[in-house]
Amino acid sequence: SHNERSVWHGTSTLDPVVIYNDPMDGFMMQFAAAGFWGRGIYFADKGEYSHSYAYHSPPAPAPAAVSSSTSSWSWPFHNPTGFGATSGRERAGGVRGEREMFLAKLLVGNSVELSIDRSMAVPPINPNTGHKYNTVTGVTGGSQVWIVYGTF
Repeated sequence: SHNERSVWHGTSTLDPVVIYNDPMDGFMMQFAAAGFWGRGIYFADKGEYSHSYAYHSPPAPAPAAVSSSTSSWSWPFHNPTGFGATSGRERAGGVRGEREMFLAKLLVGNSVELSIDRSMAVPPINPNTGHKYNTVTGVTGGSQVWIVYGTF
C-alpha cells in the first residue's frame, strides 16, 4: 500500500561512499542535478538507464609497504561506523572500468506521471488531497524513473 519499488541510482562523479557513510542524510538534494523533470534525485526501474550515471571507481591502490612485524595493510576508504560496509571496508578497491551504482528501495508514495518539465523544483499539488505528490514519474531512456525533490 506504500508503493515501494526496487530502483537503481547512479551517482555520476560523486563517490557512493559519501552516501552510504552518512547515517543521517544519505541521498542529499545538495548533490542533485537538473534533469528532464527538474532538479531532483532520480531513480530508475532499469539498471541499464542508471549505468550511464554510474560512478567510475578508482583503480585499486597498491598495498602499502608491509613491515616484518605486521602483515596487514588498509584500503584508502575506511568506514568507522561500519554503516553499509563489511569489515570496515566500503569496497575492496576498484577495477579499471568498473562502475558502481545503488540498488535501493524507494517508497514512491503518491506519485504522478508527467511529461518532461525541466523547470520543476517540487512535485505538483494533488487535486484530490490538496497536498503535493510524494514523487514524480516519467519514462526516459527506455526506463521508468521516479524523481524525489526532498528527503524526509
